[in-house]
Amino acid sequence: MPKKGHKLVHKRYRELDPHKIPKEMTGDEAHTVTVPLEKVEKMAELRENPFRRRICKVFSHDGSGDMTFDDFLDMLSCFSEQAPRDVKVVYAFRIYGEHSANTHTDKK
Repeated sequence: MPKKGHKLVHKRYRELDPHKIPKEMTGDEAHTVTVPLEKVEKMAELRENPFRRRICKVFSHDGSGDMTFDDFLDMLSCFSEQAPRDVKVVYAFRIYGEHSANTHTDKK
């Protein structure tokens, strides 16, 4: 993703928790600072999706649903129109696949 794209994604990420996410990511922050699942699932693109918790858990590096900037970037990249179809298929099976059939009703 071009540098401008990273800045736009960082802006969106920071809007989820502006008190916790620094204006500029430095050092290891892109893969150590996290936004809690409860805040990520409230973003407009996920809010009405019944699979929102499962989506967050699949894209979070540790399966908790809490997202680092790198996790968030991966999720938005996968859902973009430019993402390769094979990448979309892999994540679709992780999110909606048979092994996750009992987790699609995760609700808070």
